[in-house]
Amino acid sequence: MGREIMNNQIIEEKLRHELARKKINIEKKCEYNKETMAWTLRWYGEVYIGSCVRQVIDQLPLIKKYKKDISEVSGTDENDTIGLYSQMVVDNKLHREIYLKERA
Repeated sequence: MGREIMNNQIIEEKLRHELARKKINIEKKCEYNKETMAWTLRWYGEVYIGSCVRQVIDQLPLIKKYKKDISEVSGTDENDTIGLYSQMVVDNKLHREIYLKERA
């Protein structure tokens, strides 16, 4: 039982890290349209629109799949406070690592 929980935590951590990397790469492709005051993303023939980058990224099927997989492994809902906070911690850590590498 304890080993299964540890394995799930490791899998969850890896999935969160992969999700953070995907989100960072996709963020770079988002464009702000001054006329409509909205963010847009052209992704595999589809156009996604939202009021912020996060809203655009959360519409992507790839991101939804990662969130669903994380929810199944962690046993939490990725849209609740704990899930959002846990992912935010990983996102911020990865953003900082990338920022520090770019400055060096």
